Amino acid sequence: MCGLVGYIGFAGHPPRGTEDTSLKEMTETLACRGPDASAVWAEGSAGLGHTRLATVDLVGGRQPMTLARDGRTVLAVAFTGEVYNHAGLRSELTALGHRFTSRSDSEVVLHAIDAWGEEAPARLEGMFAYAAWEPGPRRLTLVRDRFGIKPLSYARTGDAAVFGSEPKAVLAHPAVTARLDLDGLRELLLSAHPMINTPGRSAFAGLREVAPGTVVTVTPEGVRTRRYWSLTPVEHGDDLPTTVARVRELLEEAVTGQLALADPDGRARVGHLRDGLTLGDFDTSLLQLYRAVREDFPVTLAGDGADELFGGYRWFTPRTAVGESFPWDSVLDRADLTRLLDPALAAALDLPAHRAELHRAACAEIEHLPGTSPAEAALRRASHLNLTRFLPCLLDRADRLGMGVGLEVRVPFLDHHLVEYVFNTPWELKTFDGREKSLLRAAVTDLLPGPVLTRRKSPYPMVRDPAYRLALTAQVGRLLTEAGPATDLLDVTAVRGLLLEPTGADRFPREGLELVLDLDHWLRAHRPALLL
Repeated sequence: MCGLVGYIGFAGHPPRGTEDTSLKEMTETLACRGPDASAVWAEGSAGLGHTRLATVDLVGGRQPMTLARDGRTVLAVAFTGEVYNHAGLRSELTALGHRFTSRSDSEVVLHAIDAWGEEAPARLEGMFAYAAWEPGPRRLTLVRDRFGIKPLSYARTGDAAVFGSEPKAVLAHPAVTARLDLDGLRELLLSAHPMINTPGRSAFAGLREVAPGTVVTVTPEGVRTRRYWSLTPVEHGDDLPTTVARVRELLEEAVTGQLALADPDGRARVGHLRDGLTLGDFDTSLLQLYRAVREDFPVTLAGDGADELFGGYRWFTPRTAVGESFPWDSVLDRADLTRLLDPALAAALDLPAHRAELHRAACAEIEHLPGTSPAEAALRRASHLNLTRFLPCLLDRADRLGMGVGLEVRVPFLDHHLVEYVFNTPWELKTFDGREKSLLRAAVTDLLPGPVLTRRKSPYPMVRDPAYRLALTAQVGRLLTEAGPATDLLDVTAVRGLLLEPTGADRFPREGLELVLDLDHWLRAHRPALLL
């Protein structure tokens, strides 16, 4: 569990506005991501910062790390996350002549970059993000793991680049200003309602995320991106018993590897939790769970990715899979909250057309093997969309809420060997007995009690106490009276009508109230310039 920040000036000096305290202030924004230690490194026009919860080699793994030759720095790296195959990579690098001074996976990453350059990410297994600066060629490399479990954002500002694990760290640099335009507002709203993530985009104009499985290279000449991993179709030749056994084997390897690096007892520090809109009390449920876990453990394993991979959601049906929208869009029944926005703003956003375009672009990424049946292709497409557009919203949620209470959340179902195998397993094997996730159930039958094994999926609990709705109503009423920043974007008449809607089966009043408060809180927290 770590956080990284940094800046690079390509014109021989740090980015405009950089002060002596800028790097330290950027680093401090990520204190909750690394309560054990923090440090900064600056040389010439470059600066890196790092916060750390130590899980391997509490002393030797301090960052940022550098390599020097002939008295000059040739490589500086700030790394976050965990590399589960670091022991094997260490042996391989040692055979190539590299020498190590610690047991940390961070030093393995440093030497892997030195040895293999842009090919290094493909050799790493785990959840990670890193920034690598090479002063000689004046090259900054930003990398994120295959599924984007660990976050990384950046902004190009004139002849410089600023980056960090979270947008708030990038925005802490004087050269970067928080700005919200129409594209950013679309991303902000859709990431929560109905939970559609667009790889690489953020809510802030001029600030981008490193997309999952991507290398971003920044030089004086510009920015170049390259995918080093993606979901690709492969023929599945195993029968059902072999498939069940292979899933069990891959899952055991993933869990064992991720448990091997779980021995710290770092101090928890609670910080600001989300840089996007929340999921209301669904987030509250998860946050309370994480807080309870953190009382005894700094690291936990979570089941994120299992439903997207094994078909656990109720929208994994042939009917919903062949639709012209994201499979969960209608089934999940997340309310269309644009009716609460100022009508002119809602028209300018045109979210229905934007969602349709996002769906077309996402589907264009998907490849199928020759001879794939239409039904199999539709369900494979649904799985791909869930893994690349829906799951990132949940991973971002887990990362921010976990980091907010000092808990590192690891996700063994997203071991890429397991994902590649199961993604290419025919749907008839994934649901061979007619139930959701039947392949996974079969793989772990001997490990789980009967009631757990046969239990149907249920979401995180919602607050049922009527006092919650009353509290939301009271807070929204005060917001309208005080003319909070969100009122400039809202249809105030529609929001006042929302206060009077009765409680019933329709979730809209509740979700609408949460959105109004959430949007107002987001605007107060980030104070963006509005370019709408």
